[in-house]
Amino acid sequence: MLRRTRSSCIAAFDCHPSMSWPFNTPGAPAREPAKTAPSLVERTTASNGVTIVSHDLNDPVSLVGFYNKHAGAKFDPRSKPGLNFVMRCSLMQSNMDDSAFQFDKLVRSAGGSFEHQEIRKKYLGWKLEVQRDAYKPIFNFMCNGIAVPRFQSVEIDRYRDTMDNIYEELRFKTPRQYCVERLEQISFYKEPLGQSRYVLPSSNDHCSPEGLLNHYSAIFDPENVILVGLNVNHRELVNAFEASSYKLSKSAPHFQAADVSVERAYINSVAKGEAREKTQYIEQSESIELEKRSREMTTNPLFIDETIFAIGWCTNGASGIAKYAATLVALQYLDIALGTATHQRDGREEDIQTFYVPYQTAGMMGMTARVHPEKARDAQNRVLKTMETASALTSAHESAVQRAMLRFHHDHLELRRDYADFLATSDESAAPADVMKALQGVKPRDVMKVFDGCRSRRPSQFATGTHSTLTSLRKLL
Repeated sequence: MLRRTRSSCIAAFDCHPSMSWPFNTPGAPAREPAKTAPSLVERTTASNGVTIVSHDLNDPVSLVGFYNKHAGAKFDPRSKPGLNFVMRCSLMQSNMDDSAFQFDKLVRSAGGSFEHQEIRKKYLGWKLEVQRDAYKPIFNFMCNGIAVPRFQSVEIDRYRDTMDNIYEELRFKTPRQYCVERLEQISFYKEPLGQSRYVLPSSNDHCSPEGLLNHYSAIFDPENVILVGLNVNHRELVNAFEASSYKLSKSAPHFQAADVSVERAYINSVAKGEAREKTQYIEQSESIELEKRSREMTTNPLFIDETIFAIGWCTNGASGIAKYAATLVALQYLDIALGTATHQRDGREEDIQTFYVPYQTAGMMGMTARVHPEKARDAQNRVLKTMETASALTSAHESAVQRAMLRFHHDHLELRRDYADFLATSDESAAPADVMKALQGVKPRDVMKVFDGCRSRRPSQFATGTHSTLTSLRKLL
């Protein structure tokens, strides 16, 4: 039998002072360091025209990121859909001074993390998170990558197969996201907003180093580039950017040698047409991809067939705080009508979930369903009925507003990376407090206008999987 004895280790006597105690006062509790209030958002235009935005929140981890507002999917050349995805992957691979291996080694040695993404089919972003005192060496590499990228064919071929696989794997890993992506392509068919975010198999060969360099020369005007810094000193960030080895300039040799007048004219026309994005929407577009998922998905051990579809309506985009806030609240009306707590989940459960994809002045709002084929028609009817009746839930308006505020904070403010995206993609006059105030000011009549705008035009549908029991929208509407 083991005896319960008192610990006899030295630490148990608690006789040694802690290093956190002030000197000459043994046994005193540690003092909390003085907290400095966060600074305001600061903006500066660099000597070459790049916009620099920073916000020091006095956190130990910094974030620096470059964004280009004319590099999203809708600015891709018509003959090279998905070129934006290759640009995301290859821009920071290497530059005139360093290789991809050196960049990866530098990030890992500092314990940092790097990512790239596409936002609203308008922006591309490259972001680095690292300790506050270790960002400058890696930041210099990012500046060189923006100014003098190499686009080596060896590096592009290294992940050429990945470009195809990522698009195909959406069908298996996140089929709801795949349906929304395909819904966008058919709803804005042959329009800028219908361009794919991913490389299509048919355009893989066109995404070559020559095509990348020409596209880079057309979109990387310094006035299109935004540099965002979080938890960094604004003046230090500006000085570090100005002192980088290479500067982004339209007078650089690779800009002067590229003949991109036609591509720039197309990009300018797309940018000027952002105010009329809703006119690109094609009503009642419909497409179905027949797929025996129990056979195609070899990882499905139960061989269960399923039907996944997305039905979407054209609505407001992210520009215009009042309309954007009303649309966010309307989305929560749909969630409340469906009895769900959140939206945009990628779980495998069989249910109906809402989605909202904003662009600039237009957006897509609707619902996705992942159900057994026998329940597909009932799910379609429920989606259409929910859109018709959700606007009548005025008794749940306050709850919808609170849910919208929580969702906005979670999606755009809670994490550094999301907050950096918000700073880069919002207007200069827009602040998080402005959006929150707009959400609080949304009235039931504003939500009714959003639903009336959606119902004024017929929805579109995309489906995949077994569709023997799926009904065409033309018969349901």
